[in-house]
Amino acid sequence: MLLKAVIVDDEKLVSHFLKMQLEETQLINVVGEFLKPTDALKEIPNLKPDVVFLDIEMPSINGIELGTKLLHKVPHLEIV
Repeated sequence: MLLKAVIVDDEKLVSHFLKMQLEETQLINVVGEFLKPTDALKEIPNLKPDVVFLDIEMPSINGIELGTKLLHKVPHLEIV
């Protein structure tokens, strides 16, 4: 069974590189990539991922704040 993952990073090249690395393991399927943390906060509950990879330094909201808000919406979520 593949883990469903989401990547949130305001740098598109970094996000794309991480996606390639994760999917190369054949253990993870990236079901979403977000450049804006606010978009991720809205959409992640609908995508129902197992794990979210967050950038720490992003505009408007940092990764730690986003992770805290996500855990309130999706308590079982694993955050990296």
